[in-house]
Amino acid sequence: MSSVEVRIFGQSFRINPPDGDKDFCLDVASSLDEMLETEGRACRGGHVYSDVRVAIMVAFRLALENRGLASKMNKGLEILDRIDSKISSCGA
Repeated sequence: MSSVEVRIFGQSFRINPPDGDKDFCLDVASSLDEMLETEGRACRGGHVYSDVRVAIMVAFRLALENRGLASKMNKGLEILDRIDSKISSCGA
């Protein structure tokens, strides 16, 4: 596992991505940096001046997205379970 340096919101971090996930981790870091920079520009034009507040707003948005995706995945799994049950009840 080799380390790689990423820059997120003006800060440098050295990360150790799992083998084969280097490009994925770099892409995630780039996306996060873009989100933070966009939110930072928007907030600085308004009433939010703290980098911490910017990070919290982005973290909240990501948590909402994650919760929504988890809910959709769970609904999909429930549908698959019902399909499996129907198939099993048909004697297949």
